[in-house]
Amino acid sequence: MRVFHWIVVLVLIVASDAVSAQTSGAPDFEELTEILSEQGFFVDDGLDVATNGLAELVADYPRTRYVVVGQNPQGGASNLAAELLAALDAGTVVVITPTEMGAASRDHSSSAVGEALTAALEDDRADEVADFVEFSGRAGPDARPGPPWGLVLAVLVAVILLALAGRTLLSRRPDGGDARRLEERRAEVRQRLTFLGDDMSVVATRIGAEGDAGEHYRTAADLFAGAEAELATASSKSDCDALVGRLDTIRSELDSAVQLVSDGSASAPAGSACFFDPTHGSGAVPASVVGSDGVVTTAWVCGRDAETLRNGERPRPRMITVAGRKLAAPIAPRTHGGGGLSGLDTFTIALEGMGAPARYRFASGKGRWLRPNGTRR
Repeated sequence: MRVFHWIVVLVLIVASDAVSAQTSGAPDFEELTEILSEQGFFVDDGLDVATNGLAELVADYPRTRYVVVGQNPQGGASNLAAELLAALDAGTVVVITPTEMGAASRDHSSSAVGEALTAALEDDRADEVADFVEFSGRAGPDARPGPPWGLVLAVLVAVILLALAGRTLLSRRPDGGDARRLEERRAEVRQRLTFLGDDMSVVATRIGAEGDAGEHYRTAADLFAGAEAELATASSKSDCDALVGRLDTIRSELDSAVQLVSDGSASAPAGSACFFDPTHGSGAVPASVVGSDGVVTTAWVCGRDAETLRNGERPRPRMITVAGRKLAAPIAPRTHGGGGLSGLDTFTIALEGMGAPARYRFASGKGRWLRPNGTRR
């Protein structure tokens, strides 16, 4: 992975002239690199960031550069970090924008950088310096400067040749990625089926076989048996789509049966699977979700998550594996058991009885869950 990162760096050196197309109002690329070379960090004008804390951080990690910008750069935070790394005599560059955090490094492997970013993004403190501290602490001490450039270039040429050969071989196996995605979808559906089976076994005796409740339960049981059989033979995206819809129907029928034996109500809970976690059951409480574009969408949350929201807390969404990445359930594809709201990266959610809407932001690129607080960043 380290050697592949050198490939990215070499390509970005050629493309560094494109940086001037970044956000208007920010310093140009040369000014930004000069500032980073002189003091090791940069903070856009007007942002409330403790620069003394950044100075101390640079003293502890002299080969790391820290950047906080007030607008989203073209290409995202990780792209800007890689371009700065290519132009600087530094080991690592970390960038925080209004919507994401990204990094590029010569000193640390891609997996180490990814884990450090995840740790920083999951930190509940709304503080850029704290995010940088968490990142650098998790990534570890700065490494010594790399090997001589002559050796690096020689290795780079060899790796490029190997990569081209590998790409040719992989192109002859186009089903490799599709097979992995299909198995991810099947794994998520299988887990939801397991949760449903556990819930059905718990309430079976309580519901019984007679009356409307028994009818709803038998319907759920028949659909469950069919879903298990279909999962064993599911071999396409459309098969998984159909299974996800079937699971929503099973959950609705089961919840209807439970509702009937609880209070005699003949109406099933509205909506489909819980917005935050489909394994929680059907969404019984309507909620208004407002995206960053101002569009209002009605979502359904389970009773437990609704109560959490009314108490001023924020339910943690289920994380679903998609193409090797972890995505929060609301934005994960429906084929993987998610809500399918792929563009919902930043939003607020509110329901009746809440004091104020809860704010969420999901990290882009890595698919990690970013802290859902109501503060700036």
